[in-house]
Amino acid sequence: MSDTQANSRQRAIDYMVRLLEMNPVHQCEEIIQARNEVLGKVRETQLSASAASTKSPEELQTDRRHLLQELEGLRAEFWTLPLEELHRRLGKLDGQGFADIESAVARLQAVAEHRPSFPALSNEEGFDGEFFSTLKEILIRSSRETAVLRERVLSMLQNRKKRKSTKRMLQL
Repeated sequence: MSDTQANSRQRAIDYMVRLLEMNPVHQCEEIIQARNEVLGKVRETQLSASAASTKSPEELQTDRRHLLQELEGLRAEFWTLPLEELHRRLGKLDGQGFADIESAVARLQAVAEHRPSFPALSNEEGFDGEFFSTLKEILIRSSRETAVLRERVLSMLQNRKKRKSTKRMLQL
């Protein structure tokens, strides 16, 4: 084994030992920071984490709750808001170091980019309005909120006729 391979292997072992010694309940920020160091990620997440660490846990919880309320408000109005307003509000919504909120905002931004093409689908042959409504909700809701919708779609797909119409709809 060459020296570089041995060094690399030893660094990996040291990293794993270091992580296994940490308690994820109390040292989650340190675990993420160690992972980012190993992966060589630039400290954007660390900057937001260090900014967040200057706040008390109560302030962080209040900020998170406020962001979740804003996010839920956007989801409720997502399909009816004018597109410019939607983009403006999404751009203004900052996850402030909360990975799940940042991920949800990024997902909504991606769906918002394609929102103008959705109404044109209703004019296509093979359009399934029921599935379309469900799909729109699945695209903007969180995974936890869509679990029931996904199960409903899966049970609906047991019917051969519905499977064919859903396949045509997905091709659109």
